[in-house]
Amino acid sequence: MGLKCVQVSDCKEIEKLRKLYRRSYFNKYYLGWCDNFDRRFDNLSRWYRLNKQESKSVYSLCRVTYKYCRKSLPIDFGKSKIRIDNKSMTCEINNFTYKNRSHGITLIRHVLDDLEKQGIDLVYCLVDKIYRNSYELNTKVFKFSPIQEDLVFPDIKYNKPGSSISVNWEILVQDTLSRKEFLGEFCREPTVDTRIINESS
Repeated sequence: MGLKCVQVSDCKEIEKLRKLYRRSYFNKYYLGWCDNFDRRFDNLSRWYRLNKQESKSVYSLCRVTYKYCRKSLPIDFGKSKIRIDNKSMTCEINNFTYKNRSHGITLIRHVLDDLEKQGIDLVYCLVDKIYRNSYELNTKVFKFSPIQEDLVFPDIKYNKPGSSISVNWEILVQDTLSRKEFLGEFCREPTVDTRIINESS
């Protein structure tokens, strides 16, 4: 049974995806998640999910938030020296999670292909380097590059006994050349439905 990448627009379906991501967030022992803060970016974003044909069991999901003039990305609310240019065709991939590596690659391949068609120049993301597999997936596979700048959200900390340590997120960026390199290496598989559709229920 093939896979399909779906662009989700229905509010109830988006809340289901947020709940799934929130679960993965707490599974990594983070504290500080806020649904209301996360929802403020939905009007600037597109949500995507990967599931099997004729099934709504989610194998991977993410959200793409666009940098519109005088609007802020989630990354802009962290403490960092970096500020994203309002004039550039820029976005941030966030709320990314997957059941296994191949599902994550399949979803991001479709998302980046969609961003390429939209003419996006730069794509940002944040990665916690403690999770080495995630860091290497973003840098070695997806071709994102570190800009040698960390970012901290004061309210997000590790949930560790006897300590309250802030999470240092590394800022990664992908330009159009790196995106084309990734898309060239990971050609679409024939078992994957290449359509990205708006879904409402």
